[in-house]
Amino acid sequence: MSIMITLAKRPLHLVLFLLTLFGNVLLLFSVVFLFHHLTYHNALLMIEISVLCTMLAPWSIRMPSGASWRPGIPLLMLGIYTLPRELAMLIPLPGLIWITARAHSRFTKYLETFAHVALGLFISASAYSYLQNRLGGSSPALFISILTTLMLHLLINRFISAMIVAKREERSVLDQLRLTVKELHWGYLNSYLLVFMGALLSRQFPMIAVFLTSAIQVGIFGAINDYNKVKSLQKSAWTDGLTGIENRHAWKSLLQAHERTPFSGSLIVVDVDHFKLVNDQFGHITGDEVLRDVAAALVSSLPSPARHFRYGGDEFIAYSPKSLSEEVMDSIRDKLKQVSQDRGIQNLRLEVSMGMATAPVDTPSIEETLQLADARMYEEKFRRAHPLISPLSQREKL
Repeated sequence: MSIMITLAKRPLHLVLFLLTLFGNVLLLFSVVFLFHHLTYHNALLMIEISVLCTMLAPWSIRMPSGASWRPGIPLLMLGIYTLPRELAMLIPLPGLIWITARAHSRFTKYLETFAHVALGLFISASAYSYLQNRLGGSSPALFISILTTLMLHLLINRFISAMIVAKREERSVLDQLRLTVKELHWGYLNSYLLVFMGALLSRQFPMIAVFLTSAIQVGIFGAINDYNKVKSLQKSAWTDGLTGIENRHAWKSLLQAHERTPFSGSLIVVDVDHFKLVNDQFGHITGDEVLRDVAAALVSSLPSPARHFRYGGDEFIAYSPKSLSEEVMDSIRDKLKQVSQDRGIQNLRLEVSMGMATAPVDTPSIEETLQLADARMYEEKFRRAHPLISPLSQREKL
């Protein structure tokens, strides 16, 4: 009873529950179909695809949104064009059982995963059969049927995946769909193009089509996987591991890029006041959270094309190619005050000192703009007259 009440309060959970129930009912009917309509040819084809898909099952790429991309999914789709839809649904079961068991997931995760993959295959195979019966067996009709089925499968597969990830990551389905669309890349296009060619070849040589498709798919996926690793390493060299914004090395690269080229825009230098006291009083974990909050406030106040850098331990630089007003710094302060309130840590007052300079209005070069913004930041730090800071005029003692 409590489960049904929870489902009623959460529409996404209810939709996924109904899809899981429907998908697994279809799988049960497919098992019955298997025992009554399995032929020798279909059995060999099912075994070949299932074995190859099971071998590829553990191989995946985790996307930033939380979704996974697996090379075995396009291979599964060949079952749509070579087998009855009931048998096509059963092909992924061995691989799905393996990867779900490896993840030490709960029993309900098995059912959800089965339904996710089975529904995509069942609906796509049904659509393919319908289009073939209506359009006939000519070459143009075959092309239309295969392309339509591929697009339909992509939409269904990504939509159900978006709902599952949205539930797991506790974000809205619409936000997850936006992330999913952004993550569609040439790897998807190549894989589905490969399935298209495999579907054409499977009309006469189904066993060969499955083998060649899997071999080429492994090559495509391996290349994308290597590319992602190189891209990740390159990004880590320019990204601060704690805050996720660009690091000092990236800032130096920007400086070098403007040594011989004109510089325009605004620089904001940000320094967290009494950061050592935050670490001493509340611990380094809270200190790390403070630094992440400052970075997040900068990013939300100055969205792209602005760039954000962690310049030192508690120092940040924000660069905007457009001239900024003092209202931007007020916006950053307001966001940080709200963060302090939301955290609810007693006596933790998150305060920063900031200075801004704009080129070519204030200075002609990026180095001089940085020096002026830095000087203004220290002037603000002094003027604030914080009780824990001695009112000394020398910048080196501040």
